[in-house]
Amino acid sequence: MNSGKIEYLNAHKGMPRIFVYGTLKEGLANDRRLKIPDESFFLGREHLHGNYCMLDIGGIPGVVAINKPVDKKYYCKDIIGEVYAVSTRVLMSIDKLERHPNWYERRMVPTKWKNAWCYFLPDAYLDETRYNSIIHQGIFMPTPAEKIYAKTTPIVQD
Repeated sequence: MNSGKIEYLNAHKGMPRIFVYGTLKEGLANDRRLKIPDESFFLGREHLHGNYCMLDIGGIPGVVAINKPVDKKYYCKDIIGEVYAVSTRVLMSIDKLERHPNWYERRMVPTKWKNAWCYFLPDAYLDETRYNSIIHQGIFMPTPAEKIYAKTTPIVQD
């Protein structure tokens, strides 16, 4: 392993992780918030498997963690996004963007790079009037790399 890669791997040790699935993803409107040298490190693509539903809530996505029995029409296969290691300052900046804890709520999710913070919508978003806005494939504005990732990554079936 070359020294540059070792420095990169060591640079983010102990930093909080964040899983992003919307406009913070690379190439989308808010990605600049995760392009801060020495404060944000892209770790890779990831999928969250579980009881989640991704919604389009007016040009931005939101994910609801389904904690009670609901109609299967609400479920997505997986939520696909990116994982970053970020400084506390960057995390607080993203909290402001997501209006945590007053709109989105930040909760831990498991990833292959340890647990990461992820922003969730309140359960109230799962009502009948929002059914047409479900993003069943679990990818918001998929990039070419995410399309390949989604096709080549084994999905766990319940």
